[in-house]
Amino acid sequence: MQGNKKILICSDCDLDGSGSYWLLTKVFKDYTIDSLTTTVKKFRTDLSNWKLTHKIEDYEMFIVCDLDVHTDYEFIDYKNVAIIDHHKSHFENTHVYKNAGFNVKIYPSCIKLIYDTYKEKLNLTSEEKKLILLIDDYDSYELKTKLSLMLNIVYWSYTGDRLGRFIADFNDGFKGFKQVHLNMIDIWKNKFKETIDNMQLFSTSLTIDGKDYSCCSTFGDFAINEISAYIFKKQNCDIVMIINQKSQRVYLRRNKTCDADMSKFVLSISDKEAGGHEAAAGCLLCDGVMELTKTMKRIK
Repeated sequence: MQGNKKILICSDCDLDGSGSYWLLTKVFKDYTIDSLTTTVKKFRTDLSNWKLTHKIEDYEMFIVCDLDVHTDYEFIDYKNVAIIDHHKSHFENTHVYKNAGFNVKIYPSCIKLIYDTYKEKLNLTSEEKKLILLIDDYDSYELKTKLSLMLNIVYWSYTGDRLGRFIADFNDGFKGFKQVHLNMIDIWKNKFKETIDNMQLFSTSLTIDGKDYSCCSTFGDFAINEISAYIFKKQNCDIVMIINQKSQRVYLRRNKTCDADMSKFVLSISDKEAGGHEAAAGCLLCDGVMELTKTMKRIK
């Protein structure tokens, strides 16, 4: 393995995951870098398929970033594996790793964790630093600037190889949006308005760990975070549940003022691809969710 100078970076497929990949390519600029994008739910399957034609041992480093994969630790617990993540659920379970190295801390975003870890060896431009700030702003959902939301819209408007297109457009940092990006944003805004105008909204009360919480529910197939934020603002509820009828998936989000743990709650109503984090979780549509919808009353 000495002198191999070859790295694989396995990252989440969202904006923070791709941003983390991008920043790590700056950190390890002297290495040949391969990529693998996935999600927490698909990690085991995607890595198993990848292993049919590749070996982790063939890389000097195999980096897993922005993915809480502690439940699949046996797939990656090798000495040449490095894990970088910012999720609390991962931080609380790093004891499972016996061989892999890890930098897992509770952080607003993975890209911010990587930047703070390696900033002494990085010589970034102001545009590159701005890109980091925008990605961190969106992933933490502070939304201190509308540019971060716009960047996420552009990212999810890409088709095909999102990571590749993101790197092609923003490898030199954030220098503003091109006309093609602004067109993507306009299309998104029109679809968002149409979704809001035609939204059916329902409400119920949920009891979680002996405490009652207000919950609003609707149907939707895109912009889950933004639809949830709109409902929180309009209804001042504790929890939002969005059902995607096309994919048969259910998404749960909690208000910033809510202390209910969505990752635990989703496991109480479903055992079908259920998982997530304190503030956001999801599962496949199942009997438990259907029973819950029976208690809901239409409010819009």
